[in-house]
This record gives sequence, structure tokens and C-alpha cells, in this order.
Amino acid sequence: MSSYEELFEAVKKRGRAIKHVPPGFLSEQVCITAVKQFGYAIRYIPKELLSEQVMLEAVKKSGRAIKYIPKELLSKEVCTAAVKQNGYAIKYCIQELLSEEICLEAVKQNGRALEFIPKELLSEEICTAAVKQIGFALKFIPKELLSEQVYTAAVKQNGFAIKYIPKELLSEKVMLEAVKKCGCAIKYIPKEFLSEQVIFAAIKQDELAIENIPLSSRSEQLFIEAMKQNIKVYRFIPLEFQQQFVKQFSIAKKLESDTECLITNELIGESGYYICCSVKSDHIISFDSWCRLDLKQQKKCCYCKGNLIEEIFCNS
Repeated sequence: MSSYEELFEAVKKRGRAIKHVPPGFLSEQVCITAVKQFGYAIRYIPKELLSEQVMLEAVKKSGRAIKYIPKELLSKEVCTAAVKQNGYAIKYCIQELLSEEICLEAVKQNGRALEFIPKELLSEEICTAAVKQIGFALKFIPKELLSEQVYTAAVKQNGFAIKYIPKELLSEKVMLEAVKKCGCAIKYIPKEFLSEQVIFAAIKQDELAIENIPLSSRSEQLFIEAMKQNIKVYRFIPLEFQQQFVKQFSIAKKLESDTECLITNELIGESGYYICCSVKSDHIISFDSWCRLDLKQQKKCCYCKGNLIEEIFCNS
């Protein structure tokens, strides 16, 4: 095997090895082989050997390798290939070569690339594509370019993107989309904008959302309705509401007194759960998924996972 062949095999296995190749052995074929294996190997290639093909192969492998290409050698084709591989590569493209097509390709690959696009090239289509890829790209969009289409797409991708929407642009539709995606995004909605529909949608998506609801809005009725949306809300019901809550549901069967538990004859919403409470204090102990009781025939057994009640057969 000749020295050239050995060097060729070396860069084929490890592209960065091209930095050790003597200038006399460098050829376009060697350069292409190196950047195909390791895009950033282009930094070790002399300017006079940077052909269009070498540059294209380098950025197709590693889009951000474009930063090692001299600006005067860049072309629209190289920029397009680079942003398709890594949207952030647009940061290193010269503005004269940028087009709406290149910008669109960049944000489709990485929405955060929007940060590096000149304002005069931004359009609703580009902004929408960016937030569809990553909702938080909304923070890079000038207020004058915000539209319902843009911020609705943003919160559908990430509910927390709602924090970047100006208060005066919030609508019921956008707030609902945000909390349906991320219940806890409700923390970024001004309390004067909160409606029951938004609150219940947030809780349905994530019971922890109730912690971000203003205390003034946490009524007994809210907890009852919230339970129907998400059974896990019971963890946040204050003791002062628990007795009233238990009374909202008629008692079906008091089990043996030594269990100190009772169950109710209503499913909580459509969740398939029954209530399990302390007989002595009417405080909620847990909600669990029981075997469905035929309350008229009372023949099936009920079982609590929390070991408060083991298998107990109801009397007819």
C-alpha cells in the first residue's frame, strides 16, 4: 500500500486526521472523504482546496461547520444545505445570501434559529414554522409580527410559551390551548383572565395546576368540579373543605367499623374511582379504583389498594 493510500484510509476512518496530511498529498477526493466522516474537518483544509463539493459535503455532515468556510466562498446552495442539517448554521450565513426559503428551512430544523434571522426577512410563515418546531421561539418574534395564528401554534407546541404573549393579545382560545398542553402554564395567565373553563382544563391536564390558582378562586365548588376533571386533585383539598366534600356524595355502605372507612355510591366524574374516608372525622384518606360494585345486588367485593380495606364481600 502506497503512502497516499495509507493517508486516504486514515482520513476515511477519522476525518480529523486530515490535519496531519502533508499538503502534497491533499486532493479533492481526500478532502471530501474527510468531511464526509467529520464535517468539522473542513477547518484543516486549505482555502484553495475548498470546492463547492467539499463545502457541501462538510455542511451536510455538520451544519455548523459552515463557520469555518470563508464568507467569500459561501453560496446559497451551501447555506441551504447547512441550515437543513442544523438551523443554527444560519448564524454564520451572510445576509446577502439569505432568502425566505433558507430562513424557512432553518426554523423548520431548529425554531431557535429565528433569533439570527434579520427582522426584514421575517414573515408570518417563518414565525409560525419556528414556533411549531419549538414554542419558546415566540420570544424572538417582534410584537408587530405576532398574530393569533403564530401564538396559537406556539402554545400548542409548548403551553409555557404563553408567558411570551403580551397580556392584551391573550384570548380564551389561546389560554385554553396553552393549559391543555401544559396545565401548569396557568401560572402565566393573569388572574383577572382566568375563567372556570380555563381552570378546569388546566387541572384536567395536570392536577398540580391547582397550586397556581389564586387562593381567592379556590372554592369548595372548584375542588368538587376539579375532582371530576382529575381525581388526583384530592391531594390539594384543604381539611376545612373535606367534610363538606364528603357530604356531597351519599353513603352507600359503611364497612366493618374496625376499618374506620366508608365508601360512597358515586363515581367521581367518569374516573372509575370511589371515595375512601375516615368514619371518625369524615376526612378524605384516599381515592382508589375499586371493583365496580353492583349497589343494588351488593354481591361484588371491593378492594382498596392502600390496604385500608382488604377483600370484603358486601351482604345482600
